[in-house]
Amino acid sequence: MVTESDTLERRGLAKGLRIWLDILLGILSLAAVAIVVVWPLVSVAGHEVYDLSIPVNVAEEAVINPGAYPGLSVDKAMGELKYAPDGLTPRLLYWAFSVAVFGVLFYGLFLLRRILTTTATGFPFHPRNPVRLNRLGWLIVSTSLATSVIQFLAGRWALSEPELAGLPFSPIVKLDQGWIFVGLLILVLAAIWQEAVRMAEEQSLTV
Repeated sequence: MVTESDTLERRGLAKGLRIWLDILLGILSLAAVAIVVVWPLVSVAGHEVYDLSIPVNVAEEAVINPGAYPGLSVDKAMGELKYAPDGLTPRLLYWAFSVAVFGVLFYGLFLLRRILTTTATGFPFHPRNPVRLNRLGWLIVSTSLATSVIQFLAGRWALSEPELAGLPFSPIVKLDQGWIFVGLLILVLAAIWQEAVRMAEEQSLTV
């Protein structure tokens, strides 16, 4: 049996989590301003402040002479190529990708905040909460898959550049299994929450 104190405790937890989420949104807003506004200004001034991290396969017994490729480094022997491209087009694409990433983060945190808000006000079984949670799950899964595809395409493009021609690398699709698992888990929780909402509505009609 759920007592009044239990309900108040859950509301207090939801309010506390919402406060932390608001702090995170504030920090994310500052980071977004730095990336979306400050970074283009610094980049136009000619200062390189980013590298493309590209997952690659490294050919067996490959030997790379660092002096032959200034600014090029390879981490984790089997595969992460860090490459700083020149030109305005890759910078614009990188900026657009950063804007999209921040947009996804803000939308995901917005959905989570709406869930915590309805819970803090005493309506955890609000009909919109399972829908929001379901959207959050699909957002995480689709973003993880899209990021993997974009990394693969960026790898193909980078390795086709003349200055990287002849390197014993080939682009690969690197799935982020951790985030995909989190997204699928959230989808399962959304389905369970939807059933809980249905049961709560039926119970309210029978009382």
